[in-house]
Amino acid sequence: MYSREVRLPADLVYSTVETDRPDSGNDFITTKRETLREAFQATRETLGQAARHRKRWYDMRSRPQTFATGDSVWCLVPKNVSGRYQKWRSQYECPFKIISQLGPVTYTVQEINGRRTWTIHVDKLKHCFANDKPETEEGTNTPPLNHTTESPRPRRTTRLPLRFR
Repeated sequence: MYSREVRLPADLVYSTVETDRPDSGNDFITTKRETLREAFQATRETLGQAARHRKRWYDMRSRPQTFATGDSVWCLVPKNVSGRYQKWRSQYECPFKIISQLGPVTYTVQEINGRRTWTIHVDKLKHCFANDKPETEEGTNTPPLNHTTESPRPRRTTRLPLRFR
């Protein structure tokens, strides 16, 4: 099972059998080792080929993005909202401000009101353009938009079947 002869306690006490020699005369062990080595090598090659295939498909759809410090961005924050299907809500929240770039694909972002800061991958960010930003100019009393709460939408009126009225 493990491609070697079993080492028993009696073998250790009397030291009669050397099991560490690769050519101990047993062809089964050597052929089993070779078979397993070939299987592991074939598996590594197949996994490498699959990884290259997935990378090629990912790179086809991805576009390199760069953000400057201070840019406003939308940030992917997937949260479950009770009573609401995930499909119908926006998973991006805005506005966030880029604080710094930590690496080629990681950024530190902070909410505009400055509550929390975290590190996020560039794939989870989108540019927030001028018409997407809430108005925060002096003199306007418009509160900033809260994109995390859904506005109530009109409900369809349903009638019970006759047998339940």
